[in-house]
Amino acid sequence: MPRLSTALLTSLILTVALTTFVACSTPGYKKADSAADNMRSAEGAADALLMSAQNAQTFANSLQAGELKAMFPKFEKEVDAFESNLKRLRGSISGVRSSTNQYVASLQKTQESISNSDLKAKTDSRISNISVQLADIDGIAGNADSIATEVLSGLSDLRTFLRADLSARAVTDSAPTRKAIDSSIARLGTALNALKKELADVETAIGSDA
Repeated sequence: MPRLSTALLTSLILTVALTTFVACSTPGYKKADSAADNMRSAEGAADALLMSAQNAQTFANSLQAGELKAMFPKFEKEVDAFESNLKRLRGSISGVRSSTNQYVASLQKTQESISNSDLKAKTDSRISNISVQLADIDGIAGNADSIATEVLSGLSDLRTFLRADLSARAVTDSAPTRKAIDSSIARLGTALNALKKELADVETAIGSDA
């Protein structure tokens, strides 16, 4: 195994130290703003996910009207978009969790350095409230993710089935599957709206300009 030179090792240590210092020296209100920005990003991802689901639903149901070979590629494109937007939402929720935890950590550090008992108690209450709200986001996001996974499974199965037999008969045979997908998408819309509301509420509560 090659050995690091003293100069390179020193450089690496200084880089890590500088990064740590910058992270630690970032004011708490900026971390709050970062968390709020991530929540707005997650709201946008939720909108995009629902739109791609509804578009896929529209094209899947329009196959009944004919023009199968013209409509099926559009359906496939929306299924791909749905899968991509689900990954985007998952990443956004991960960003919300990470940035909010960083803000909570900064509040905890602040709380430790405050001697005034009233301010200390208020900071402690804020930490508790934000932690509860973050847990709520995790729970609601988990429910939305579970339903979205169900929708993706249904759309993917439908795509695979029709790829093998793109005919009026196959479209008729797929009617029960499409009905189940419609039901799942309706539930997904409800779950995503609940997630967006929770994100907006926490964004307001956590933002430094609140």
